[in-house]
Amino acid sequence: QLVSSFGTNGAATLGQLAEAAGAGAIDDVKRYAHTLKSNAASFGAGDLAELCAALESEARSGAVEDLDGKIADIADAFDGARRALAELGGR
Repeated sequence: QLVSSFGTNGAATLGQLAEAAGAGAIDDVKRYAHTLKSNAASFGAGDLAELCAALESEARSGAVEDLDGKIADIADAFDGARRALAELGGR
C-alpha cells in the first residue's frame, strides 16, 4: 500500500513540479522538488532524491538552468524508482 501511495502521490507531485516550472514559479519548484526528494529518500530511491535535491538547491539560489531538462531527468528517475518498487512488491 505504501508503494502504491508513493506512485500515486509522487506522480501528482511530479505533475505539480512540471506545472510550476512551466509557470516560472520557482518557489513552487523548490517546494515540490523538496517533497519528491523526501519521499524518494524514504523509499531508498537515491538517484531520484539526488536529482530533486540538486533542483531544490538551484531553485533556492534562484539560478536554475535547463529546468525542462532537469524535470525530464526527474521524471525518468521517478519512473525507474516506481518500477523498481513495484518489482520488489511483487516478490
